[in-house]
Amino acid sequence: LPAGPVVIAQQTGAALVGIACRYDGPRMHITIGDEIALRPGREGAEKMAQELAEFFATNVAASPADWHMMQKLFPGEVA
Repeated sequence: LPAGPVVIAQQTGAALVGIACRYDGPRMHITIGDEIALRPGREGAEKMAQELAEFFATNVAASPADWHMMQKLFPGEVA
């Protein structure tokens, strides 16, 4: 799990939440997780990252077919 979002949250006080998408036919459903409590230091960062990983693990397990890693979200060419 990349450390970037956790470090940014620690340094700025920004909210850290997981966001997951799943599909029901042509409709996309977006789940926004609970805010992860900010914790200082490396140990705090590890705990925050673990909570974020658990959010993703739960959502991937619930709808594994909807996790399309590294695919274009919109059709067409991107300049």
